[in-house]
Amino acid sequence: MFEVGKKYKFVTLSVEDENGAYNSTQTWIVADIDGNLLHLHMPAQEGVGGIQIVNDAGAVESEIPNMGVPEKNMVLNTLSAFFHSATPISDE
Repeated sequence: MFEVGKKYKFVTLSVEDENGAYNSTQTWIVADIDGNLLHLHMPAQEGVGGIQIVNDAGAVESEIPNMGVPEKNMVLNTLSAFFHSATPISDE
């Protein structure tokens, strides 16, 4: 069902306090497959833009850069009750 090196949109279920369950959708690359375990990778994403601190006169006093998103890795058990679905994403 899964191929190493391909991107998929994964939907997983999570439990949140007394409010019940909610789902999370994220795009991951399958790095390795070990039976029912998927080793997933999300490359780091560089930040774009940032926040400028402007004084009352309209002059920029300082700037806070957008640091982006760090690289992430995860192991997902496809037999887990928390795994909902995965949809392949084309590289077009």
